[in-house]
Amino acid sequence: MTGRCIVFGHGIVGEEGIGRLQHMGLEIVGVFGHQTGADDWQPSIEGAARHFGAGKECFLDADLQEPWVVRKVRALRSDIMVSLYYRDLVPDQVLAQARLGGINLHGSLLPAYRGRAPVNWMVLRGETEGGATLHVMTRKPDAGPILAQRSFPICERDTAFDVLLNVKTHGLDLLEEYLPKYLRGRIATVPQGRGTYFGRRRPEDGQIDWNLPADAIYNLIRAVTRPYPGAFSLHDGRRLNVWWAEKEPAILLPPGLLRTDGKTILAGTGTHALRLVDFA
Repeated sequence: MTGRCIVFGHGIVGEEGIGRLQHMGLEIVGVFGHQTGADDWQPSIEGAARHFGAGKECFLDADLQEPWVVRKVRALRSDIMVSLYYRDLVPDQVLAQARLGGINLHGSLLPAYRGRAPVNWMVLRGETEGGATLHVMTRKPDAGPILAQRSFPICERDTAFDVLLNVKTHGLDLLEEYLPKYLRGRIATVPQGRGTYFGRRRPEDGQIDWNLPADAIYNLIRAVTRPYPGAFSLHDGRRLNVWWAEKEPAILLPPGLLRTDGKTILAGTGTHALRLVDFA
């Protein structure tokens, strides 16, 4: 397969995605990514771009609304733009510079869970099925016609990171299978129906409300545990980060952190107890 591609990407999905695109035979003529801050565990795509020799230029944290971006992508004469977990919406005036516009890899079964942090939201809400979707990029985020999607189970002990790894594997497999068909005009897209949208999550959203049911608290813990910022509570006047817990359905306690043996903490909830086994 041949073609000129501009990649917008970040993190482990963008990092591996560049290698996949090159393996497919695409010429990556430009890369847009994000700097990695001290509180960001995700790798910048810059290292992968250099490792694979992808793109003569790599732009980090560019304001895509700036006129120079349109001029730059026009000069790169791309056939397609591919977004792999890029954090910003690629505007119409940029997409219009590629012969076939752009496609995006999203970490859910669209039209469900449009927006930011879909894997965290799915785990938080106790979903038992996740997925990856390849879709055409449009003005509205995550709402463009679907090229392909693939589902996978979310198990009770899966963390958001486990789900992200599944999104990466299945999503990049979709990219490798369906992008060549899209470039050759041999695939029909399917319009999305009415969807659900979830916004950005912040570290402070991980605070535990012990009055909630145990299952809801358990889901919050696994939705934001390592490498994400983590769930937390206040205990003895200090912040207690909770990285993992086990359910204790036979134990009923008033809501809150009540008993500890030094190695674990037993916490009451709105239903049954949780035993905190990884905390700091």
